[in-house]
Amino acid sequence: MKVRKTWIVVASVAVIVFVAWYRGWFSGEPTYHGKTVTQWLDAMGYANGSFVPGEPGTDPALQAVKAIGRAAVPVCVSHL
Repeated sequence: MKVRKTWIVVASVAVIVFVAWYRGWFSGEPTYHGKTVTQWLDAMGYANGSFVPGEPGTDPALQAVKAIGRAAVPVCVSHL
């Protein structure tokens, strides 16, 4: 019975670590609404929905990067 409890604990920890890794909790990048700066930058290239070409103020990805602020600068520079 003790071995079974140990395996349950080990499996639970493994699931938690996997979910944390998958969600990007270890990425070190700032996030906004659950997405990292890199994910927001990628979304800028494929904007759809409310985005109006020629009006960058309507781009939700640009608004997210602005909301993140100065913390997004190093990530943005690394993507140049």
